[in-house]
Amino acid sequence: MLNLADLLQGESEATIANFLHFDYNGSDIIVSVNHDGSTGDTQLIVLEGVNLTTLGVDDQSISQALIANGNLNID
Repeated sequence: MLNLADLLQGESEATIANFLHFDYNGSDIIVSVNHDGSTGDTQLIVLEGVNLTTLGVDDQSISQALIANGNLNID
């Protein structure tokens, strides 16, 4: 479970792609977090050995799938 509820400000499931960006680096995922949805990263999170490609093809679909599966908390 990735709990970002205390870090994110003003997010919703509809706007979550403004706050999270997923990049692939070999077998790892780098999650760039922007706490208020503006430009610039607040925090980088590395998920080692994680494959999210089955969840979607863009930040919005991956984020929504993580929320629906109970793997991401934003509220």
